[in-house]
Amino acid sequence: MNDLDEYKEKDIPEKVERLVSVLRERRVIVAFDGFEEQVEDGTVRDEGLKLFLERVVTERVKGKVVITSKIRFEILEGRYSGCVVDIKVEGFYEEESLRYLNNFKVEGLTKDEKIRLHAKTDGHPYALEIFVALTHTFTVEELLEDESLYVGEFEKKFVGKLLSALGPEERETLERCAVFDAPVPMKAFEFVGAAKKYVEELVGLNLVKFDRGSGLYKVQSTTREVVLSKLGKDVKGLHVKAAQFWEGRAKDTRNIWDIVRAQEHYYEAGEYKKAGEIVNWIAEYLHLWGYVRLSKVFLERLEDKTDGLVRVGILHNLGITTYLLGDYGEALKKY
Repeated sequence: MNDLDEYKEKDIPEKVERLVSVLRERRVIVAFDGFEEQVEDGTVRDEGLKLFLERVVTERVKGKVVITSKIRFEILEGRYSGCVVDIKVEGFYEEESLRYLNNFKVEGLTKDEKIRLHAKTDGHPYALEIFVALTHTFTVEELLEDESLYVGEFEKKFVGKLLSALGPEERETLERCAVFDAPVPMKAFEFVGAAKKYVEELVGLNLVKFDRGSGLYKVQSTTREVVLSKLGKDVKGLHVKAAQFWEGRAKDTRNIWDIVRAQEHYYEAGEYKKAGEIVNWIAEYLHLWGYVRLSKVFLERLEDKTDGLVRVGILHNLGITTYLLGDYGEALKKY
């Protein structure tokens, strides 16, 4: 498979075709872990990955593709048969929960209490982690006796209870960090006003994850959802700051995906003119690299949210995009 290196500079369809051909010929495994980061609205966000998976489920291949995801998604709107096996992985078994909790050495947490906690949380790993963090503020008995914590989406209730116990500095720091949906370096958090001291405290509480291999930080998805839901309109300014971080980073890295993240944050902030200016600029590059459908998504959502020259550019690029996708009638309407 060393010849795959030759395809690094190729367009996405060519890369996909080569990888699929390898799966046809050889019994290899392609694994995607943590795939929920690529899922949006029940489908695959990245057009290259989407095309690859669509090809795999419609071809006869010897190889296998293994995906782990916390979020369900569909390929080809579910129009496939036995070639896809969907396995729902439950929480830990009881003995696994006991071993996992032993790693944290919670003072006063007996074996019987660990078994009770396992039964109440179905062995959900993140719920167990947040429970441990909660024991720094509440007693084990208080947490186990509070039945309201274990009804409905208990992971979110655990996070909510932990948020209520945070000091004002830690809470504000977490709110600032939660604006980023991708793993980022510490300087990204600092750019939006988060203090390193409090970020490290949040890592200790399992509210922020730190990957030693990459040196990157990320607010866990459940925590981020709870935090942003409480922020409401106040999140707009944070999205603008996050966009400015990615813009500055893009100037250094010359990486198009950094500027793509910038426009995502501008869009979330309601700064549609700024988002539109970026999308108009990157559309041609996305087309050249095979991300035509992704370009179409960005352009269509801004079509009715922009005006003036930005909207003219959006319509122009939509015309090109729909033409490249073979929809010539729609392309003429846009032009």
